[in-house]
Amino acid sequence: GLADRLVLRAADAESLSFPDDSFDTVVASLLFCSVPRPEVGLREVLRVLRPGGLFLSIEHVRPGPGFTEELFDRITPAWKAVSKGCHLNRRTREAFAAAGFIAEEVGTAGGGIFVALRASAAGRDFPGAHIAGTKTSKLSSER
Repeated sequence: GLADRLVLRAADAESLSFPDDSFDTVVASLLFCSVPRPEVGLREVLRVLRPGGLFLSIEHVRPGPGFTEELFDRITPAWKAVSKGCHLNRRTREAFAAAGFIAEEVGTAGGGIFVALRASAAGRDFPGAHIAGTKTSKLSSER
């Protein structure tokens, strides 16, 4: 079964110890808000993905203009101190693009603060794979 083929390893997102083009799929969940240099970590993901590979991620993102954005900016310094470096106001969508990904938003929660992203390397088509076996009932496709 899947459990026999699945190997989980802890790794530093900014320095993955895997050869180039190692994985068909990389999955990250609520990670890039706390990586010190997200652009470096995202480039590492891009490096270890095989051509046509898929990057699935659930992240929280900077809110759109308005009260929530201002609130996140004000509380982020204190939040980082108590949450092991989590940046509430990080521009995660922009970081994906800057690293060379084309990201498709496949769901949101919390008024758009949490997003599920399906990404591939810029210039490559999305593979034919679909997210399967995941519970997304609390996510909305609406933006």
